[in-house]
Amino acid sequence: AALHNAELYTSLQKELTERLIADAELQRRNKLLSFLHEASMEIMNRQDVVDLLETIVKKAAEITGASTGSVLLFNDERTERIRVVATGPASAMLGSRNRIDEGAAGQVWKTGKLVLINDYKRWEHRSHPADTMAESVVYFPLKSANEVVGIIGLWHTEAGKRFESKDIEILDQLAGLASIAYENAYLYREAQKEIYDRRQTEELLQYQNFHDSLTGLYNRTYFEEELQRLDKRRDGSAGLIMLDVDGLKLINDTLGHERGDLLLTSVAHILSVSFRSSDIVARIGGDEFA
Repeated sequence: AALHNAELYTSLQKELTERLIADAELQRRNKLLSFLHEASMEIMNRQDVVDLLETIVKKAAEITGASTGSVLLFNDERTERIRVVATGPASAMLGSRNRIDEGAAGQVWKTGKLVLINDYKRWEHRSHPADTMAESVVYFPLKSANEVVGIIGLWHTEAGKRFESKDIEILDQLAGLASIAYENAYLYREAQKEIYDRRQTEELLQYQNFHDSLTGLYNRTYFEEELQRLDKRRDGSAGLIMLDVDGLKLINDTLGHERGDLLLTSVAHILSVSFRSSDIVARIGGDEFA
């Protein structure tokens, strides 16, 4: 009976231990899932690319307990990677450059997969500046259209600190979220740039349609439209001054068209500063102003 009780007690203890471990693991996973959800919401709400990258690095470092992190993007020729965002001790290295295929980050560029090296100081292919401070490193890809467009790196700088398998599992998920968010932010930025460029073009065309290219004054088209608008007013009066520049043809013929243009721009300046900003000053012909 005593032996049976001991075996039963041992079995119960084992079952209880397994249950406690399972409960602890479930709590850990629930906590991580909750953290991932919060991180994903925060990441997805970022539309500025730099702001987004900073958020990704901070969240990744927070998840893993890493002491420092960086985002590496590639130059146009795809020969170098540039540290464009950094937190912690790596902030002093902002702007540093490495060959695109160098070190652990270079392995990510070659394979498109996460790379973990826990005993980094003993790794023969380590590269500067990580070799001066990193004890263990993990790098994961930032992708757009299934192509590696950047690399996110995390370092433990304290002796003995290591990245664990649970960190890798979460970072894999975070890398997917980060890539989607980065692509969205990039597309948003490109769309905004296209809208801005289009607006600038439209404004330039509109300016050119209504302004004289030499003097910068309004042109005849705008002046005539303004006259029609004034003509439709029910009350009030308007003053109209029309003039031409004497001797323009003589100056063009004897001194050259550059001197003639200088005369026209000088007259335009005098007229501009002589009237109110609400008045319409236009060049309506070769030597005619109104």
